[in-house]
Amino acid sequence: FIRDFIKKRDLVKCHDNVIHMQKLFIINAVLGHCFKMAQEKKMSVHLWDKTKKIIAQYVAGIVDIKWTDDDYIVIEED
Repeated sequence: FIRDFIKKRDLVKCHDNVIHMQKLFIINAVLGHCFKMAQEKKMSVHLWDKTKKIIAQYVAGIVDIKWTDDDYIVIEED
């Protein structure tokens, strides 16, 4: 599932011998943050649904995600 998701959305790009996967690193950080919040019982169903929507928008290029010290901010693309 994950491999197909990555391929379909062209999230990994190879140029010569360099692999670029910046969006995957950000997605991984956000999901790790969600996992930590879930373990601490701070992740509601509503917040999880909102986060899934933000990740889908990030993959589609509608929003950008910037990581701060221990959380992320969502920036709408122009």
